[in-house]
Amino acid sequence: MKTITVDDRQLVVNSITRILRRIDPEGTHLGEISASGALAVCRELKPDIAFLDIEMPDMTGIELAEHITKENPATHIVFITGHQQYALNAFQIHASGYLMKPVLDEDIEEIVSYLSTVNKRVDKSINVHCFGTFEVYYNGKPLKFARTRTKELFAFLIDRNGAMCSIDMICGNLYPDKPLSTSVKSSLRNLIFDLKTTLYEIGCEDVLLRNRGMIGIDRDKLSCDYFSYLKGEEPDKNQFKGEYMTQYAFAEETRANLVHKYFSE
Repeated sequence: MKTITVDDRQLVVNSITRILRRIDPEGTHLGEISASGALAVCRELKPDIAFLDIEMPDMTGIELAEHITKENPATHIVFITGHQQYALNAFQIHASGYLMKPVLDEDIEEIVSYLSTVNKRVDKSINVHCFGTFEVYYNGKPLKFARTRTKELFAFLIDRNGAMCSIDMICGNLYPDKPLSTSVKSSLRNLIFDLKTTLYEIGCEDVLLRNRGMIGIDRDKLSCDYFSYLKGEEPDKNQFKGEYMTQYAFAEETRANLVHKYFSE
């Protein structure tokens, strides 16, 4: 595993890299005390995980995270800070973790263990991120969809949690401002074809289920933080922080249910 730790205090950098080198002696674990230096390292290293302090003098950790993930979308961001008030902003860019200082050895061990498992799953299958904005990865890289609507269709099927959906139901959610018509159904069938083609090209066509005019997702064929959260799996159940498929209106009902579940536990 490759990691970078960024904090404007050298002692913090040294402490975290020491922990990382102990639990993963065969990995590459580097540290930087400036955001500009960290960006230069990340371009060469392409880290699996970036541990970032949020409050730094030349650039905030949140800004730094945006730069890192723009260049390396597969990099997991873990914020390490002493400022609880930054948590909401941090999770708006879909961080993979948020640890409060002083960070304990077991905190680092837990997040590294979890993200190592995620990386292994990504190498073998599609990995879907629902918490925050909806994103789909294959082999650690964003999956490219022919159309933005095709990605939205996939998101809707994920949101249905494996339930088989009729053409009429999908049309009503993807085209809420349009009356159900032959042209709308034709547009949806084109999206279904695009989605089937996209999955076929990466050898994952079995993710999509079709039966008697219904369509759905085989949950066992992919990794998804939303599915894992519903199952109560550790540590996925700690990843939801109030944001869910933020770019899609149809997801609002599920988000409300997740918030209720979160505060009921």
